[in-house]
Amino acid sequence: MHGGHLDYLLGPWTLRAGYAHLRFGQNLPIDPVVNGLRASGVPSAAAAADALDTQDKDSEFYSLGALYESGPLQAQLMLNRIRQQSAAFQDSRAGTLLAGYRIGQFTPYAGYSWQKSTPKSLATGLPAGLLNAAVSSILADSRSHQHTVTLGLRWDFRTNMDLKLQYDAVRGSSDSIFPTRRDTPGWNGRTDVISIVTDFIF
Repeated sequence: MHGGHLDYLLGPWTLRAGYAHLRFGQNLPIDPVVNGLRASGVPSAAAAADALDTQDKDSEFYSLGALYESGPLQAQLMLNRIRQQSAAFQDSRAGTLLAGYRIGQFTPYAGYSWQKSTPKSLATGLPAGLLNAAVSSILADSRSHQHTVTLGLRWDFRTNMDLKLQYDAVRGSSDSIFPTRRDTPGWNGRTDVISIVTDFIF
């Protein structure tokens, strides 16, 4: 993996553009599926198996961001896009907007973020059965379609130390399982998170 970013500072603004490139060195552990597709003798099934390979396939990450900080106001906007060469992963887009306003030792803040991927499809040419179901499961495993609303309060109670209380309301479709590993059957895509964090600098 390699990449980099460029920053441009202009008064209270910081603008950032980034790029990263990743090449996979191995395939996913789905040998029974791809071997079954290739052993079927159907050309379209073999092509689907090749499309699911990740070895020597590329992923590209693009990002753009803007940060604004002036007086008590702080705000940032970040956008990214991921393009996948392998059909085993869906292309995706995401963004986040966060703003806070400092009042003495306290900084209330709010944010909104979202993530959405583009489903892919593969025609195996095989009749309905376990292999087709397995291919559909692999294609769906990187699905992401959700948004999050964030509310928080930061308290700078000592020099170089702060305490943050944050609430995140995650709302997504039930098939948005990529950001949530080991999801339970019947999950409706909703998650609520309350966190308390202490940050400090030596």
